[in-house]
Amino acid sequence: MIPRSTVDTINNTVRIDEVIGDFVVLKKRGVNLMACCPFHGEKTPSFSVSVTKGIYKCFGCGRAGNAVNFVMEHESMTYVEALRFLAKKYNIEIIEEHVNAEEAKALNTERDSIFIALNYAAKYFNEQLLESDEGKNIGLSYFLERGFREETITKFQLGYSHENRTSFYHHALKNGLTEEFLLKAGLISKLETGEVMDRYRGRVVFPIYNLSGKIIAFAGRILKANDKVAKYVNSPETMVYHKSEHLYGLHLAKTAIKKSDLVYLVEGYTDVITLVQSGVENVVASSGTSLTEGQIRLVTRFTKNIIVLYDGDTAGIKAALRGIDMLLAEGMNVKVVLFPDNNDPDSYCRKVGGTAFEEYIEGNAKDFILFKSQLLLDEVKQDIAQRSHAIHNIVESISKIPDPITRSLYASESSKILQVEEQLILTEINKQRGIKARELIYPINEQLKQAQDIIEQAAQLDKETGKSDFETGVMRLLLKYGTFEFDATQNVMQYMVNDIIENKFALENPAHTKILNEYVIHLEDAKFEAEHFFKSEDAEISKASINLIFDFDKHEVSKNWLDMHEILVPKPEDNYKLSVEKTYSQFKINRIAKIYDEIDKQLLELRDDTELSEKEKSEKETDLQSMHMTVKKAERLIAEKTGTIVSK
Repeated sequence: MIPRSTVDTINNTVRIDEVIGDFVVLKKRGVNLMACCPFHGEKTPSFSVSVTKGIYKCFGCGRAGNAVNFVMEHESMTYVEALRFLAKKYNIEIIEEHVNAEEAKALNTERDSIFIALNYAAKYFNEQLLESDEGKNIGLSYFLERGFREETITKFQLGYSHENRTSFYHHALKNGLTEEFLLKAGLISKLETGEVMDRYRGRVVFPIYNLSGKIIAFAGRILKANDKVAKYVNSPETMVYHKSEHLYGLHLAKTAIKKSDLVYLVEGYTDVITLVQSGVENVVASSGTSLTEGQIRLVTRFTKNIIVLYDGDTAGIKAALRGIDMLLAEGMNVKVVLFPDNNDPDSYCRKVGGTAFEEYIEGNAKDFILFKSQLLLDEVKQDIAQRSHAIHNIVESISKIPDPITRSLYASESSKILQVEEQLILTEINKQRGIKARELIYPINEQLKQAQDIIEQAAQLDKETGKSDFETGVMRLLLKYGTFEFDATQNVMQYMVNDIIENKFALENPAHTKILNEYVIHLEDAKFEAEHFFKSEDAEISKASINLIFDFDKHEVSKNWLDMHEILVPKPEDNYKLSVEKTYSQFKINRIAKIYDEIDKQLLELRDDTELSEKEKSEKETDLQSMHMTVKKAERLIAEKTGTIVSK
């Protein structure tokens, strides 16, 4: 287990903007930082990060938390895994405390075991490449012939898997790994006969990493000419690997992509490795598969500008056009580059070097729409039917672009190349977008209906319980002003918490109850702050507290307001005592109202009770009415003090 002191050190060291900034581009907006949410697809930023508080919240999907929560959710890690991840990032040493056998077993989750198997395999394949005779003669010689240096092989942890069908399997079993998790990690295959074989046997091996740099899969390339087997064997889908959600090399490229505000997209693993070795770092690969929306959204976290690098194979370019349309639909600015003499990015970069390679791209990058127009028209030449089909194809690509001004500019430029009136192109674009809208109308209406149902249910719940306005308001003020002075004898925290406990007011939200219990423990701690809840190991507490506190930053007054209008706008802090007293009084009235509602209920039940004697009924009814009057009087006193209207 990680000691509490080390957990505190990690929490106090991490900067949430640095942690989240590794996964998305954050931009300053007011006092906070904003980005498009990495947890759900969106084109308008609603993901807010407060650096001073060390928390985040998405106002689109509702996710909220601190740096540890972010790593847990984004990387699908356990709490302990996320702490280890952050400790490594900030070079914080973790000395584990002793855990008993039962605790150790609990920590040994299926996901942990898969990562252990993958890391073991990467180390094994790399050692076989560099140390075994077979690995050096076949695998290492191949990489060296491609010009990969030793430090590059180490950086990408390249490896080799022996031709022996079970070499890795038996070695892994001898070192404590189980067949179950070797299968779940996709490292071995099992035939119907029960025979087990190494998945990557006789191949050089490329580890595949997730965005945070953890190995999640492998790709194996065969080197011998053999038409009967696939050139590449890739990992199957596993608990930790979904191929549609990852791009090869992005874990190394993300910083360079953010810095240059540009990404190069190539097809293969060796393209990425050669370019990175040559100093071109902002490059990722689709790894021979068609682009997916998940992969594109990964890229859009870091830049909207992409240059797709093709070889001179026209058939390959045409096959990739669908992926380009998907890039356009996500609002990316797309350019393409073709390399001369049938070179691909790997061979051309090795030929000219990294500097000349980037200079060539800068001088030869073509806007995709204009490039596609020229490509298709050159192919169909004067054939009217084919030319018409090509024009519709080009217009369809333009129609994918979400920004209307960009679409209009492309329509104008394309009309000159296509020799078609601009208005005709605009009409066809609108037609294409209309068709798309009709395709989407049913699911959108269904979503709106579902959303409306949820809103109505929530409104009804608030009407019945009254908890939305009163309890939430109290908890929000408690978090915001808890350590502020309320009067000469107590602070806000002591004023509200003591009164809630004394009157035995029950909170209806379980997370609020947990927060209140923490306040009870820390009532005498003058330095106790809301950050305690933001960093809580209890996800329910951290999420609830972050959601509560973020509401204070929603409506921010411009810092230029005073200078422009010479008007001093009061801050919430200026009137916090009034806010606390008024809101808490309303909360008390609400809770007291519930008490006498319960008394009324008991009175009705008492009158229908056939088991009590008339005398017993009379005595109990007198007691209940007395309680009712006392509660009602207390309610009126609070209402008169605060100017609140009493409903009954």
